[in-house]
Amino acid sequence: MLEHTFIFLPGVGARFERHLWQEGIFRWHDFLNTKHIQGLSEDRKDQLDRELTDAFNALEMHDINYFARRINHSEHWRLFDYFQKEAVCLDIETNGGSADEESVTVIGLYGSDKMHSLIKDINLTSETLKEILSCYKLIITYYGRVFDVPFLNKAHSGLNITMPNYDLCFASHRLGIKGGFKKLETYFGISRDEGIKGMDGYDAVKLWRRHKRGDDGALELLVKYNEADTKNLFNIAATIYGMSFKKFGPPSFLEAQG
Repeated sequence: MLEHTFIFLPGVGARFERHLWQEGIFRWHDFLNTKHIQGLSEDRKDQLDRELTDAFNALEMHDINYFARRINHSEHWRLFDYFQKEAVCLDIETNGGSADEESVTVIGLYGSDKMHSLIKDINLTSETLKEILSCYKLIITYYGRVFDVPFLNKAHSGLNITMPNYDLCFASHRLGIKGGFKKLETYFGISRDEGIKGMDGYDAVKLWRRHKRGDDGALELLVKYNEADTKNLFNIAATIYGMSFKKFGPPSFLEAQG
């Protein structure tokens, strides 16, 4: 989708982007190879040609921030396909308290087919979290732009996560799919192991409390629950990306491909 995207260009909004698609200008190459475009003066066309040349260079360098800075948060789903191999799913569990160093109990990170479970009092440190995140360019979350990431930044001194965030909460709601993450799993037919089926965030809080009281199995169950949350983000992200492309991408291009 990224190479079909024109809304990162200065002065180009969704309406003009759709106008370009309707004119048969589906990709950046189409734009550059079209001498005259209805609605653009010669000077304006030259300016946007230069911008697109810069975009090609940024894409070649895998500079995701070039695009993230120029595209609204609600459109960060467009980054997924090109940067999915450099994407990490993130989900946190807390003790139910306000954001401080004692609040975050488990952080799940899943990317490049690797699962990292950072657990309070065992291996959860700001340094470890930053080291893992430094291997990736795009975060995938559910409501993480509002909760998980700000919570982590506030809870851990010196932490400043600013990576672009493909937030499935807002992307799914935009498609008309309402409800929380567990409802999203149900909608897409994703099931969980019996031991964690039906659990939610408050159950995670209770499991941590049981662990602190000496329940040997509570921490293992909590980590398993968090791992399911984290890994399921990726498959749902891919599905929502496909649905978003179909609904918000260039229709004529899609018809030609179909």
